[in-house]
Amino acid sequence: MSSDVDLLVRISTLYYEQGVNQNEIAEICQIERSRISRLLLQARNQGIVQFHVVNPTRNNTDLGERLQKKYGLQEAIVFDTLDIPDHFLKKTIGLVAAKYISNILKDGDILAISWGETIFHTVQGLQSEFPRNVIVVPALGGSSLLTPAYQVNEIANKAAEKLGGFSRTLYAPAFVDTRETRDAMIKSKDIQAITDLWKSATVALVGIGRSPFTYRAQANVDQHFGQFYLYEHEQKELLDHGVMGDINARFFGEDGKELNVSIHDRVIGMSFQDLMCIPKVIGVAGGSSKVDAIHSVLSGRDLSVLITDSLTAQGLALR
Repeated sequence: MSSDVDLLVRISTLYYEQGVNQNEIAEICQIERSRISRLLLQARNQGIVQFHVVNPTRNNTDLGERLQKKYGLQEAIVFDTLDIPDHFLKKTIGLVAAKYISNILKDGDILAISWGETIFHTVQGLQSEFPRNVIVVPALGGSSLLTPAYQVNEIANKAAEKLGGFSRTLYAPAFVDTRETRDAMIKSKDIQAITDLWKSATVALVGIGRSPFTYRAQANVDQHFGQFYLYEHEQKELLDHGVMGDINARFFGEDGKELNVSIHDRVIGMSFQDLMCIPKVIGVAGGSSKVDAIHSVLSGRDLSVLITDSLTAQGLALR
């Protein structure tokens, strides 16, 4: 019985999550092609595969207005959802956020874009009926150690391609070894060209990460950059300062303000102060595990717009 369920889970994961076609699944699993569609139907009938239809044009305006008033937001976009796994929720938030971004961007905008799974799915969902004369610029350096969701130059390039605009490349990692290295790199003409664009950005799109220590305490979760880039003394420093999460690889505390910690001396990317100069900063995040982090950020008045799901919004409204 266990082996049957394992097979259904494996086939369903390949087909629905990884986009592998049925011919390839038959070859991978060494079973007849004719059985694949029947097994996928069986997985649905047994509840292994469940579908959740989201209408990104239908918002929960009551919850949105409560959050907007409570946290002083320009807008709060809240869509109704069921209690679904985080990886599906990120895709759904991305779908809603993509529609919002496509609607609000206009010719002449400079979009600073960060990294993370939800940002990645937002860019995947972007659609534009007509080309926009916009510039998309990375808000921080990238990482080749993590998933494509942290390869921010590629994310910026894809966003520009879908919007019909132009992207700029930041030739730098998000984290370097020392402050001296960071200071030397940001003096280069290539990087100064990007930091000049940061000063002119009109829109920023950022994710909200929870404390890096909560990732380590749980099994079977997405890799987080803190697992690779934090030195031991920096981990202790963050714990001592009561870290709640991060935006753009900048860690914040319970009051939502950027912490004065040494890890930031090694980061090549926009600070909270840089973000606060941008007219519209859009945060995309959701899930019960992020309610505390989102609440902290909103309490610090660091965002202009929040895009999230109804269950997360309910948790925030009760804080």
